[in-house]
Amino acid sequence: MENTYFTWEQYSENWRTELINAVELYENIEKGKFPEYGLNYLDFTFISDKKENLENLSNRLSKIFNCSSLEIEKSNGTYELNGNTEKFPITKDNIIFWELTFYKEGYQFDSKLAGYGAFSDYDNVEFLDYSADNENVYYKKAVEHYENQNLFGAIVNWNNTIKVNPKDYYSYYDLGFAKNELNMFKDAMKDFDKCIEINPKFYGGIVARGTLSDENGEFELAIEYYNRAIELEPENPQAHFNKGNTYFNKKETKKACKLWTKAKELGAEYAQERIDKECE
Repeated sequence: MENTYFTWEQYSENWRTELINAVELYENIEKGKFPEYGLNYLDFTFISDKKENLENLSNRLSKIFNCSSLEIEKSNGTYELNGNTEKFPITKDNIIFWELTFYKEGYQFDSKLAGYGAFSDYDNVEFLDYSADNENVYYKKAVEHYENQNLFGAIVNWNNTIKVNPKDYYSYYDLGFAKNELNMFKDAMKDFDKCIEINPKFYGGIVARGTLSDENGEFELAIEYYNRAIELEPENPQAHFNKGNTYFNKKETKKACKLWTKAKELGAEYAQERIDKECE
């Protein structure tokens, strides 16, 4: 059902402002001398014209995001949902992706994220344990959150994994996908680039970087990444198929069909759909 209170147009128009607000919140926290990676809460307010929207949102925030103190009240003809996040490490990256995740969550329930802030009690700040033993713990948490469509929780825990092991290229790879889902294409590119920098022979990372270049209209760069992947694994159909998609986007259908056919020959049955639809 299409939103009637917080529309797609409003969501899109306000997205950049929300990103700026998140950066400003982090800068204010930083000015207050709160330590990087210290654990803290955020409080938040959503608004909507229907109580049912906020009730459904509240249930999801409680179940998936472990939010607390969730209360709905009527105010000036609209309804408000107030609550607190669970504690998480305060970094610029985490603050930004908390905001973008919750902004998106609100939209999915025809509700708008109307305000948020950090608690000011900086006494007895706690920190997570970033010893090597916890690398796999954080990674498993990230995957679990991602599977539950909690992009914020996934990003926080992949960041935790990288904090433990800065050479964990696969966490950078996963971060790229999560950030891309929140429309942070440049950040996703940086993570895929870091992934490839750490492991230049990681086929999946190279293909993902090529795909993101294609999605952003950088077709020649995408082809370069796909060629690089094909050199590494010439019998893997994915890069051939994706390269075909890029040539199709370039309006070079004959080259696209040849590459889709190659991918099909290498076992990519999914290529047949594109061949049937686009090739003579």
